[in-house]
Amino acid sequence: MEANEKTKKSFVLVPLIALVAGFVISAGAAGLYAGPNLALWITILGTGMTSTLIITISLLISYLTKTKAESYAAQLTTDLQTKTQEIDRQKLLQDTLIELLPIGIFLTSYPLGTPLLANQEAIRLLGKSIDPKADKSTYAQTYRLFKKDGTPYPNDELPLTQTLEKGKRAKKTDIYIKQSDSSMIPIWAESVPVRDKNGKIFAGLTVFQDMTLQTEMDQQKTALVSLASHQLRTPLTSMRWYIEYLRDDKTGPMNEDQKMYLSELYKSALRMIDTVNSLVNVSRIELQTFSPTISSVNVIKETNQVISELAPIIEEYKQKLDFSTKDILGNLLIDPTVFRATVTTLLNNSLKYSPKESKITLLIQAAKGDKEGMEIIVEDFGYGIPKAEIPKIFSKLYRGSNIKDKDTYGNGLGLYAVKTMVEKCGGTITFTSEENKGTTFNVYLPAKRDEPKPAPELK
Repeated sequence: MEANEKTKKSFVLVPLIALVAGFVISAGAAGLYAGPNLALWITILGTGMTSTLIITISLLISYLTKTKAESYAAQLTTDLQTKTQEIDRQKLLQDTLIELLPIGIFLTSYPLGTPLLANQEAIRLLGKSIDPKADKSTYAQTYRLFKKDGTPYPNDELPLTQTLEKGKRAKKTDIYIKQSDSSMIPIWAESVPVRDKNGKIFAGLTVFQDMTLQTEMDQQKTALVSLASHQLRTPLTSMRWYIEYLRDDKTGPMNEDQKMYLSELYKSALRMIDTVNSLVNVSRIELQTFSPTISSVNVIKETNQVISELAPIIEEYKQKLDFSTKDILGNLLIDPTVFRATVTTLLNNSLKYSPKESKITLLIQAAKGDKEGMEIIVEDFGYGIPKAEIPKIFSKLYRGSNIKDKDTYGNGLGLYAVKTMVEKCGGTITFTSEENKGTTFNVYLPAKRDEPKPAPELK
């Protein structure tokens, strides 16, 4: 009987141990046998069993549980190390890319603008590393930022400052960084706000690029345009004189067809002269060779000469031009090129961008208040300027979207050149405009009366 009992126990023990081992392997890592659970399972399995069997199963469970937990922990450790290494590689790649980019990268805090990060190119251009004491109110001084004319760049106009204060993208192309050797590096800079996943700004990012090579290329192109324009100006002027000579019947009478062809030729010559003059003025501005040249000008006579030259356009559009003066006597000391360019450009635009048989007024008067000089006021009742395009009116190559199909001729340089030259002379140019109702330009030019010198006394 005793042998049979042992055989029965062995018969039960082997499959039971196998069952327990399989159960432990499948769920051991989840902690089902830890603490009180282990005692509970031993109690359940040990019902009606001998103490030897219970101890054996308990040791087996403990061993298998520990082995599985250690294996699972080792796998977690390996996975964690793999993930950490991957993150480190990605971070190294990002850091390397940032450092090797050929553009400057500058990261600041929000809203003060304290520097947080600058890559190698940023440090090279700025001439120094990040200054923890700097902020948006001191960047121009800390990093020696200037305008083209050598004046310090206003901190509130920097793209980074505008981004930090307005939370919007901002860009500038007129910033110069002064180097230790006093040379100036032109840069293009753009700033953007950096937001978290909830859309909240937590930093400001600025990227900027050295524009020295592009600036030099632009100057070479401008010099070439200037040379070509000067070479074209003389023959075009001669062409205009000869056409005027023929138009006045000084070589004999012409029939109507001949007069019509000559009129078209004259208008084409005026347009070419206008384009060449605009190119000359713009090239002088961009090459920084323009400076006011003051001389005595008979304002009324010069204006009438301009009106006479524009007569074919006035006749073509059947427009009425009223020219008047107020408190303008004698000659004025002004730059004749600036005065002529201003009157010609404003009148030309009003004539071309007004309907046929419309009225245009030109008033030249003494400056009001305590200003010394004159005002040039040109008013028309033409197509006007679209409201959305008003900020672009003085931009180079700008032409209104509402007039391109009405007049295909135009170079978009006249107002840009006039505004720059007027301001170089210490003057101002302003305007009001409403689409389909008209435009009024008001130009102030500083000027002094050219008082006649007293005749020397006879001894």
